[in-house]
Amino acid sequence: MSRIENFGESTLLGLAVGDALGTTVEFRRRDTFPLHTEVTGGGAFHVKAGEWTDDTAMALCLARSLIETKSFDTRDQLTRYTRWMNEGYMACQEKCIDIGQTTRDALRRFSRTHVKFAGTDNPFASGNGAIMRLAPAVAAAASYNDALAFAVDSSRATHASADCLDAAELMAAILWRLKQGEALKSVLENLPDTNERGMAIGRIKNGFFKHFTRNDISSSGYVIDTLEAALWSCYHSECFEDALITAVNLGDDADTVGAVTGQIAGAAWGADTIPERWLNLLVWRDFIDSSGKELQGLYLNTFR
Repeated sequence: MSRIENFGESTLLGLAVGDALGTTVEFRRRDTFPLHTEVTGGGAFHVKAGEWTDDTAMALCLARSLIETKSFDTRDQLTRYTRWMNEGYMACQEKCIDIGQTTRDALRRFSRTHVKFAGTDNPFASGNGAIMRLAPAVAAAASYNDALAFAVDSSRATHASADCLDAAELMAAILWRLKQGEALKSVLENLPDTNERGMAIGRIKNGFFKHFTRNDISSSGYVIDTLEAALWSCYHSECFEDALITAVNLGDDADTVGAVTGQIAGAAWGADTIPERWLNLLVWRDFIDSSGKELQGLYLNTFR
């Protein structure tokens, strides 16, 4: 088992491509639209082909915080997220689009209080806003334990419910093992033993998704549903392209299901397997790629 040397690029490009592909069919009910296979733009936010939404913008905020501070500083992360919300920082449209209510509430709370962690632990605020941007925290980490600690704290910045923290920690553990070169099917057949603060993560850790049909999978904005849909899409696919097409055609919160799937599929199959026809259209491709490379060399730990 060899370490994946381009993990940062693979996951960040995979995230952005999944976001750009999925935004076209975001909020649309499953099977009410033709099979969606190309980056065409449009959708609820009328983006241009290759543009992306909040998933990628927030991931870039996190990435640039890690790179430029050479540390894991949630106040700096939250400051950048707030700049994105208010000024369009790291948004390819130069304005904030598609912000979730839990994220908005957390950033408003941070603006008032400047607390280190602004997320609510309300179980009814268990959206997928933390896992959609997660990969940079894992890419920058020096060790498995650091990756999990960063993932949990990056979630607590805006999403602190038990389900959100459980999903972030499990996803980070999966990404870390893929980063070390372990095969996707091996990881998913023997899922990591992470914390269970809430009860819902157990359905994923018990591997129920492997036996689910497409109709059993929900692509809602609930964090457990999103992670489950992404893992199901990857488990039932043999390559990056198939996983992403499977994921976004679930509809509903398609951009984020696509972004989460893109992170996992990117780690599993590598940047070289992302279809060039998608990458050629991706806005800020070179910046996203170079940010991924920079993340790879940080090796941050919880004591720095």
